[in-house]
Amino acid sequence: MLPYIEQENLYRQFNLTVPFQAASNQMAPPNDAFVRELKVYRCPSDVRQEKRWGSYFAVSGGGATPDCGNTACSAANERASYVRGMMYAGSKVRLTDATDGTTNVFLVGESRYGNAFWGASAKQDTCSYARNLAGAQERINLHAGQGVHDTRGFSSYHTGGAMFCMGDASVQFVRESIDLNVYRNLGRRDSGQVGGLP
Repeated sequence: MLPYIEQENLYRQFNLTVPFQAASNQMAPPNDAFVRELKVYRCPSDVRQEKRWGSYFAVSGGGATPDCGNTACSAANERASYVRGMMYAGSKVRLTDATDGTTNVFLVGESRYGNAFWGASAKQDTCSYARNLAGAQERINLHAGQGVHDTRGFSSYHTGGAMFCMGDASVQFVRESIDLNVYRNLGRRDSGQVGGLP
């Protein structure tokens, strides 16, 4: 997305032939010296002191249970992974793949759960995951703060809900009281349920 938000020079610094989970993509030293704050990735309502953290997660899918997980890394399988949304690790999904219609599919959602920069990854032992992806599984604002639930939902510092960018580029405030099944289906590009937002 960087070339489309007047960040072409920053975009050219990335080696796009390297997998996201490679050590060369980690935020740890020495790479942390190259991290840049982009205000466009931060909600004005985000009160966290670390200014380089982003406020938005890509929506990787949705549903009552994840499409896959990482039980090898965590017996409790806290990290949830989805592949039925518009963006997930290694995705080559196109807008035309949103068979529910782009007005009925989340693209990006707001989150206060994470503590990473947009596009970052994490690697722990033999496990890795993209730090800015989440699925529409748990209710919006279900948890009070950050934690291992960060891949299972969305949150914000707004009262009563969170902001989402839809596949058609419209931005919607989604209430935390939204029907849970509708919310989960909005996370998927091909749920077959196109009721959309109330």
